[in-house]
Amino acid sequence: ASIASVNPTAQAKPAAKQAIDDALKAKTDAIDANNDLTAEEKAKAKEDAKAKADAAKQAIDNATTNDVVTQAKNDG
Repeated sequence: ASIASVNPTAQAKPAAKQAIDDALKAKTDAIDANNDLTAEEKAKAKEDAKAKADAAKQAIDNATTNDVVTQAKNDG
């Protein structure tokens, strides 16, 4: 086999980012379903959730090992 045949596929980071996206969608759906919140409270909560998801994705992007990727995902 030649060196050219080595084509690694990124797995840890895309999977971690997908987990963050899935968690954000679940949180957004839960916020929308909470009828005790006003429209303004819902908007603020969704904004906060998205900011935390974005921060988690940035930490995932900055990770250099699978363990750090996993930690960033879990922290998010």
